[in-house]
Formats: sequence, C-alpha cells, structure tokens
Amino acid sequence: MSSNSAAIPTTLKWSKHVYTSADDDERLAIHPGSSTNRYKSTIQQITGVPVDRQKLLCKHGWKGMLKSDTSFGTDLSLPPKQSSLTITLIGSADKLSEPPTDRPKFIEDVTPEEVEAERTEQQAIDDDNAEGMIVALQRPPGE
Repeated sequence: MSSNSAAIPTTLKWSKHVYTSADDDERLAIHPGSSTNRYKSTIQQITGVPVDRQKLLCKHGWKGMLKSDTSFGTDLSLPPKQSSLTITLIGSADKLSEPPTDRPKFIEDVTPEEVEAERTEQQAIDDDNAEGMIVALQRPPGE
C-alpha cells in the first residue's frame, strides 16, 4: 500500500447489506496505488463471496467491473460533495451445486442393441406383472 496517499472511505453495498469503512471496517477503505487483488481478498473475508465470483462496480471510481491483478489508480479520489465511494458487489457467497453425475440419455445416442435390450427387459417386467392373464397369449407373434 502506498503510505503517502490518504485512504478513500467506501460504502460497500451487497444484497441487502451495507458495509462502510468508517463505521464497520477500516479495511474497506481504498488506498490509491494498492492492489485490487488485496482489496478483493478483504471483501471476501468480510462478506464470504469468493474472489472469482466478485463483480465490483463503482460509478465514480472506475469504469465497468474492477479488474483483478491491477492496482487502483493513484488519481482515484472522492467525487465532490460525497463522503465515500459507493461500491456495489454482485456475487453469491453460497456454494455452487454439483453438476449431476447421471447424464440424461437421448434416443439419438442409444445403439440398436441397447434399444433391444431395453425392450426385452421391459417385456419381462410386463410379463411378471400380468396377473390373471394367459402369458402365452401376451407374447408377440413369432417368439
């Protein structure tokens, strides 16, 4: 961090939560020239949102999303008549769900042998469930 530049107070808005560097945590203050990665790590410690899922927006601080592996500009300052920079965090702290292990099988992907095996298996199940019926009459012709 640059020792000759004053820290810029910030207000972090995330979901329904509001964190301010003045009230809640001095670590949220931005030091011009400091690493954006360090700042994102600080936000992860405070909010629980992993760095790779953070999208930080600040209308008066930078254009678009805050990029990783860079530094805050040394010309970064508070806009006139504002007491802090307002930063919006977009991201979820929830763990992502695991992808399904059993993939659906489409009819286009099934071989003729698999179709015949499935048909035979289904026919055997149907024969077992045919209560009160004459099994010999339930079989397809030619079997």
